[in-house]
Amino acid sequence: MAQSYAQFVVALILVLSLVGGSLALSEPVRAQTQPDVDTTVLRIEVHENTTATWELQIRTRLRTSDDEAEYRAFQRQFENDTDAYLGPFSDRLNGTVDAAGQATGREMNATGFEASTSLQSVPRQWGVVTYRFRWTNFAVERDGRLVVGDVFESGLFIAENDSLELVAPAGYRVASASPSTVEESENVLTWDGPESFADGEPSVTFEPKPVEEPSVKTTPSSTDSGIESVAGPLGIVFLVALVAAGAWWQQSSGPVESDDSSDGHHPGDGESADESANPDPGATRPANTPRNSSKPHDETEDGDESTTVGTGTIVTDEDRVRTLLREAGGRVRQKDVVAELDWSKSKVSRVLSRMEDDGTVEKLRLGRENVVELVSETDDDDDGETGA
Repeated sequence: MAQSYAQFVVALILVLSLVGGSLALSEPVRAQTQPDVDTTVLRIEVHENTTATWELQIRTRLRTSDDEAEYRAFQRQFENDTDAYLGPFSDRLNGTVDAAGQATGREMNATGFEASTSLQSVPRQWGVVTYRFRWTNFAVERDGRLVVGDVFESGLFIAENDSLELVAPAGYRVASASPSTVEESENVLTWDGPESFADGEPSVTFEPKPVEEPSVKTTPSSTDSGIESVAGPLGIVFLVALVAAGAWWQQSSGPVESDDSSDGHHPGDGESADESANPDPGATRPANTPRNSSKPHDETEDGDESTTVGTGTIVTDEDRVRTLLREAGGRVRQKDVVAELDWSKSKVSRVLSRMEDDGTVEKLRLGRENVVELVSETDDDDDGETGA
């Protein structure tokens, strides 16, 4: 079994291949006795010199002690003969990079190939195979900006439960991206599968971050002009500091409230107070979040969301999903989570993946439907005992 498992992983990680001229992130045909791979994450970090570091993670869920034992056997074989796995991978990727170089007219090379395996507990067990390499001239410089996309001349495909992350170089930020992503930050773009990109996509332009101007130095002066020279940049800072100090003094000098008091102060209450003053979180939504700013939530850089209710309790994304599952009897279709919570498919996928990693839910495939099931503590105990 360990031998067939190892052969399967070697076949699986050869996911970057030219299929009809397009790059594809997909799985080959497998024998029935071989275990499934649950997710893959392709992370491409672009550097200022136009080189990119590619990291591919193949993640396998280890549900029983037998699964873990089998994976450890595979790890030993992998570590004893890493070249047997890394060799075919590097050969395939070298061919892919050469083809991209011919298509773009730029000289490209794939170098620095590495491979490793690990076990992760978060708290559930995962077996992870990680491959890395560097792709020279992956991006192209145009007018001081770095542009990515021409290597995907015939598009790119990522399968369901897989994801693609594109990271800006140090000192750069995302200027434009096509197709657009619902979840993005200033420096990282993420697409979740299934996603079939058009020719030349994903296409992303990175631009240098604005250089902050140094503070204006002034000599001490009692004239009005001297005061005006610093009033603008420093006035706001002083105002914020005074407001914060006043709030702290009022809280610390007032009577001590019980934990369940609606006026009690806890770490993080400053954030809750802001939300109470502005009941529409959409009003403070960053410009790069979803267009529908009227939705009653505020998505942060990693997709987290929280709302203050009642006596100051923070309701997280995970809390909302758990409540929905309990009300539905413990099991719902994934598309119903999208509809009921009014979230994007990308956000729902990311939140459910975190909850599955934490052992809160199970993601099932029933026919053509993706189903989410709430996991009880008893289920967690059974997972640890099965196959022992």
